[in-house]
Amino acid sequence: MVKLNKEVKKEFLWLGFIGLVDFSLIQFIVGWGNWGLDIAIRDSYLVLSVRQVFFLVFLNICFVVYLIRVLLDKFKNQTANIILLIITGSLSYITSLTVKFNGSLDQGWLLYPPFNSEPTILKQKYTITATINLYVQIYEIVQLITLSVTGVMIGRGLKRA
Repeated sequence: MVKLNKEVKKEFLWLGFIGLVDFSLIQFIVGWGNWGLDIAIRDSYLVLSVRQVFFLVFLNICFVVYLIRVLLDKFKNQTANIILLIITGSLSYITSLTVKFNGSLDQGWLLYPPFNSEPTILKQKYTITATINLYVQIYEIVQLITLSVTGVMIGRGLKRA
């Protein structure tokens, strides 16, 4: 049997509590028995399973909670630092995919003219998706800064030990 020290058990309790809050929040918003989330953005229709929604919300809640905990503790808890590093890396990857998806919504219309001329793309700017994409990119920059600072602080903590 694997013995876990007190700090690791405490972090598992935090993650379990966040998972419970996340599950309750999803059930309250999406509804009992509805095991998916449908998102319609203009002509695109995105369907997320409840597992995907749970994972996205879980990572975002964990990011905020662990960032606050680590900042209040001044990066002294190495276990929390490592969990923040893993969560931020995962969230940063998912956020970059979201930015790519949102950017693909602003590609415009492709017009097919007669065969004797070249096709052209008629650009049509959507300010709503451009604004959403801007906010998501700013959120990703915050994540990357957090990832960098946490990595440096973990290295300093290992250097001290």
